[in-house]
This record gives sequence, structure tokens and C-alpha cells, in this order.
Amino acid sequence: RDRPAPREPADPGAGPGRAERIRVVWERVLGAEVGPEDNFFDLGGNSLLALRLLRELRAQGLGEFTPRHLYVHPTVRALVGATGTER
Repeated sequence: RDRPAPREPADPGAGPGRAERIRVVWERVLGAEVGPEDNFFDLGGNSLLALRLLRELRAQGLGEFTPRHLYVHPTVRALVGATGTER
């Protein structure tokens, strides 16, 4: 039988694993392992890396975060929670 092709989510940032995908971007930007409660700035993050991180998150459809979001919510878990959903 023919099966329908799987549908892509309308929002590429939505769906299971969003927090994990955000965490992976943090690791790539920081060049270090990152846990959900690790503070971006304690891991060596600075304003230039913050801008790079936010640009990469936006490019991958994972969120339209501002530098203020990151300063107020400096962990993966807090940043994901700042969007109102952990999808």
C-alpha cells in the first residue's frame, strides 16, 4: 500500500527535541559540552558569542531571541522556557 509522505512541521523549530537542538547549537558556538542548566557566560560566552548564538538559532528556526533574552535566561532550559514552551 502507498503510505502518505511524512509531513514536515510548519515551524521547523517546533516539535520534540527543540531544547536538545538548541543545546547542540550552544555547544557548537561555545566549543564545549553544555548541559541544560549550564550558564552561557560561565562557560566562556561573551557578547560576540551571544550574537553568533542568536544568529544561528534564528537561522535554524529555533527562535527569535534577543540579547536580552540570553542575559535574563542564560541557560538552555531557561531560554527555552522563555518562549513559553519546551516543545
